[in-house]
Amino acid sequence: ALGILLAESGRAREARDEFRNAEELDPENPRFLANLAGACAQLQMWEEAAAVYEGACAAAPSPALYLKLGSVYRRLGQPGRALAAFGRARDLGDDGSAPFLGMALSKAEMNQIPEAIELVRQGLGRHPEDAALRTLYDDLIRRSRSPGSPPGRTGSG
Repeated sequence: ALGILLAESGRAREARDEFRNAEELDPENPRFLANLAGACAQLQMWEEAAAVYEGACAAAPSPALYLKLGSVYRRLGQPGRALAAFGRARDLGDDGSAPFLGMALSKAEMNQIPEAIELVRQGLGRHPEDAALRTLYDDLIRRSRSPGSPPGRTGSG
């Protein structure tokens, strides 16, 4: 609880230390692992955040943990691993727009623009008013039409 209070008051380094202490007492506790990973991410300690989120996902798989893990992998420049994590979040039941956004961004980072566009279309099919998906769609369509970019399907369809 002290770690949470410290994190909420903007004292991320101290919060991380408290979360680390809790994790040492109960290393399999997914809540402790998630809190520690979140503090590491807040401190931009991406490698440690990824390792701890991986442990949390193994201990108690959840869509929210996999979304966070995917985001950390993207920060680390590992779009393939990010794609897998976002896909796992979707497979575990997250039917929101975030898994589609994460998967599409990961595909785009791998220069797989047509596949990224298709993922955004799928997301917009379920969440037609999602501003982030709409913006990404427009950006990907522009990118697919620009000289030197990989060919992709064009059109606003």
